[in-house]
Amino acid sequence: MKIYRYKMALLALIALGFIACSKSRNRKSTFYINGIEYETRKFEYSETDRVGTGHELADMVYSGKQHESDIYVGFGFYLPYFPKAGQFPLRRYKQSGNAVLGIILDKEMYLVPSHNTSIVWATEEDGLGKYVIEPTWLRIQLPDPNDSSKAIEGNDSIHFSAIIY
Repeated sequence: MKIYRYKMALLALIALGFIACSKSRNRKSTFYINGIEYETRKFEYSETDRVGTGHELADMVYSGKQHESDIYVGFGFYLPYFPKAGQFPLRRYKQSGNAVLGIILDKEMYLVPSHNTSIVWATEEDGLGKYVIEPTWLRIQLPDPNDSSKAIEGNDSIHFSAIIY
């Protein structure tokens, strides 16, 4: 009788784990850096009010190693939630309704340039937010020689696009 209860408890735990995974953001996100495809289910999500900034930010991050590269992707919206419909300008400045993107690739940081005109498309698919980032160029950020606490845009760039769930 005890063995039967343990088996039932184990099956219940497995079933709960399966249900939890199937309801989570278990869709595979795909992004491209300079034409190389990267796939992951490991974007982590948060909706927060950044203390002291006055800006609410719903953001998601991925950090991992793929194709022999260390990659960190930070993406989000200057909104208190993840939108499920609409188009959002991908901008560098903090303004409600803008999307934001930054990448660290092998210890080099790349950000959206100040003149960027790309759009992020938000839709809903199977109850989840789906975010399509149009192909865009990101510029490397280098230490400012006049102020070590700041960065300036360098000449190097990477080409990025994505479908993130």
